Amino acid sequence: MLTPDSLGLAHHARTFPTKPALIIGSRRVTYAALNERVNRLARALLQAEVGSGDTVAAVLDNCVEWFELLNACGKIGARLVPIGYRLKGPEIAYMLNDSRAKVMLAASHLSAEVERALRDIEWSDDNLWVVGDDRWRGVAYEDRLAAESSDEPPGALLGGGFNALVYTSGTTGRPKGVDRDVDPAQAHLQLFGLAQMWGFGPDDTHLICGPLYHTAPSSYGQVHLLVGATVVAMTHFDASDALQLIERHRVTTSFMVPTHLARIIQLDAAEQQGHDLSSLRL
Repeated sequence: MLTPDSLGLAHHARTFPTKPALIIGSRRVTYAALNERVNRLARALLQAEVGSGDTVAAVLDNCVEWFELLNACGKIGARLVPIGYRLKGPEIAYMLNDSRAKVMLAASHLSAEVERALRDIEWSDDNLWVVGDDRWRGVAYEDRLAAESSDEPPGALLGGGFNALVYTSGTTGRPKGVDRDVDPAQAHLQLFGLAQMWGFGPDDTHLICGPLYHTAPSSYGQVHLLVGATVVAMTHFDASDALQLIERHRVTTSFMVPTHLARIIQLDAAEQQGHDLSSLRL
């Protein structure tokens, strides 16, 4: 039976260390490996003077590092600032300044617009951590992790919530930061309540179809990690690929918006019926 004390990466890393936590593209990460990397990142953030209530920005597509950052922030009480990777440089610069982010993680292949953003603001290269092989400036993310211990960070919180500073779309002017600055324990319990409501558990496999910078795909992925399920994330949505992933990984749950469902319905009948989707329950 799930209880608040039996949730979170640290618990699952001890209970079933070799179980897949994340499957994204060709990457398959176990709970033990994920928790170790989250601990390294949490310690690196502490070294960069990121503490409780501080903000850390992310310009990332759907990747393992997104969940590493979300959970590292959870362990030290920091807040994640998701920045859409389709935004232009001035829009990124505005959110970085407005959120007072202390560190930014950016994917190397998104360098063009991030570089444009950094021309307009004061930003130390030490606080730009580049994810990927093509580092154009800043510090290599993997180097920052390698320099830290994989032990639980000092004073580690029961990180499992989604504590973030999320920006609106800005349809009537500049985007507004919606500050979900809640107590980390309360954020943890909020997702626990979501898991109870939908009956999520460690036997589930969840498919993420949307971009993680949106709160719903990220929150539903996080709540499945909280309960010890396996999370499969698409880097970009394709209706046919979604059906193949459901069949291949025996997916049990997924969060989709109407556009995702419409694209699946628009597939020809042979494609729709050519996959075993019997595992999907919710």
